[in-house]
Amino acid sequence: MKIIFVHHGEKEKAKEDPNLTPFGRKLARRAAFWIREQGIVPENIASTSTKRTIQTAQAIQKEFHEQKLSIALKNIPDSWSDWLCFGEELFRASPNPWVLVGHHPTIAMFKEEFRLKISLVTFASVIVLKRDKANHWSFIKQKQGALSL
Repeated sequence: MKIIFVHHGEKEKAKEDPNLTPFGRKLARRAAFWIREQGIVPENIASTSTKRTIQTAQAIQKEFHEQKLSIALKNIPDSWSDWLCFGEELFRASPNPWVLVGHHPTIAMFKEEFRLKISLVTFASVIVLKRDKANHWSFIKQKQGALSL
């Protein structure tokens, strides 16, 4: 099972539940394109319920339109112990690749757990994890978001 975690695109300033900026939408499309370039074809998308994560998920959904992906709204955990239970829940729902669109705390959790060299403030960063048969999660690759686009 692969999990592709995407940090939402750049958001508008000073709003309670902001939309993506035009640049943020572009970053979300580029993140989706990068996922496709890696040969990863997701079969599921989950997003938190904020506008910016849903809009990022929709950009990914559009890139993989032939898969007819639906977007499930979920609370994506930002602690490793909660993540292990959440990952198991996703695996039971479908062992096929999932894209999760979330926020800074989840990126920070992955950064700490896998000692990643990734900026915590970079929008549209992508982290790919894999779950093996022994139920262990391992880091596969990452893409720094806005800084490398």
